[in-house]
Amino acid sequence: GGGAPTPRDVEAVAKNGLAVLWKGAEAAGEGGRRLALTLRLRGLRLLALAEEPGAPSSSLPRKFGQAIALYLKGAPSPVGDEDSAHLRREFEALLSGAGGSACELALHFCGALCRGGRPDVALE
Repeated sequence: GGGAPTPRDVEAVAKNGLAVLWKGAEAAGEGGRRLALTLRLRGLRLLALAEEPGAPSSSLPRKFGQAIALYLKGAPSPVGDEDSAHLRREFEALLSGAGGSACELALHFCGALCRGGRPDVALE
């Protein structure tokens, strides 16, 4: 039918999308560190949808913030100026959808930049 998607449909699309983006990030390899980061962060947005299909849209920013926090804790630190600048641009792009999780996201991104030896970029 042509009806509205069910929560199960949304979950299936989100999980498949995450899998495709994550595999793309793996394929990017070490030479595509910035592309891999971008793909994984985009995939984590989908993970927030898959976690709770049919959840009120107000809970999605919190779920997304939690997913980003977990990812950044285990992600490799940015290497050099270009990686640090890329991480900062990604963070700025993600803020628009962060809602009430913006402060939490900021702390995790700043922590990642500081672990990478770039507290100056974190303070910008």
